[in-house]
Amino acid sequence: MKKIKALFILLVLSSLILTGCTAIKNAVTAKTPHLADPYSCNFTINAFGDMEVQGTLSRYGGGLWNVEITAPETMAGMNFSRNDTGMKLSLGELKLEIEQEKINRGAVTELIFSAIDDCAALQELSLNEAEDGLEYIGKAADCAYVMIFNRDTLELERLSFPALEITAFFSGYTPLSASTDETASPSETTVTVTSE
Repeated sequence: MKKIKALFILLVLSSLILTGCTAIKNAVTAKTPHLADPYSCNFTINAFGDMEVQGTLSRYGGGLWNVEITAPETMAGMNFSRNDTGMKLSLGELKLEIEQEKINRGAVTELIFSAIDDCAALQELSLNEAEDGLEYIGKAADCAYVMIFNRDTLELERLSFPALEITAFFSGYTPLSASTDETASPSETTVTVTSE
């Protein structure tokens, strides 16, 4: 009788250990590529099926952005910066300032800024295994978006708003030194990766 009980307990424990290992394998905790830290990267935005814009994007902290457009030729040299008071745009001698309350929250750049700022502010980020990387699904300005992170580096590679036919690709990340109190200390976000 004792042998049967011991065998039963051994069988139960071994099944718990085996299933426990599978759960640990599929849920991995790692650190993000520090989306909340200041960085600069290259971007390409494809929108509405026929528009492509390329340039350099810099994020200095929540709501603090700078974008320089390099292509298409008609927009090359356009520069705009975003902060908590509004947005400043310039193209050659032409300059425009837009107050915070007059910024269109549905504009392509505002959607991108909002999605990244929201994600960077999270203390915990759950990523799911996807075909082309690790996936995070969120919502900005009532519009669903999908972020794809590189499996190895955890850098943001793609941000798409499927309902709006907008996709942004990111590459060539370079860390920037903090220039404001808001970005003075690096932050870390716990990431949980799960397989489906």
